[in-house]
Amino acid sequence: MRASAHFLYISAEKIIKNGIVERNNDDIITGIFSLDDHRIETEQTIFHSGIIAPLPHSTIEVFSRNLKSLQQKNPNTGIFELLAKMDLPRIRTGKKNKLILIEQIDWEKKQITAQTVFRVI
Repeated sequence: MRASAHFLYISAEKIIKNGIVERNNDDIITGIFSLDDHRIETEQTIFHSGIIAPLPHSTIEVFSRNLKSLQQKNPNTGIFELLAKMDLPRIRTGKKNKLILIEQIDWEKKQITAQTVFRVI
């Protein structure tokens, strides 16, 4: 599986614009890179609007509830800063990672809203 999004949140220190993550059938990460570094993209890539981030061992419901709670407590804080506060596992090549897609973000403020959608990819 090869998925791309506006941003790939690897860790608080590394966020890849137009990021692509590749996984094999066992959900092992086999590649991490930016679409900006490649002139040709294969038809196997699934393009998403939003942010791909690592999903911790919690469920998607717990993750989304915690992120929404952080946004309410920190209304002027952007999503990348909120994700950094969540102590997420780092996406690493050769490691198994569950991934979450965060869609319908307020890109002007870089914040989640009531319309933000979370789904496992």
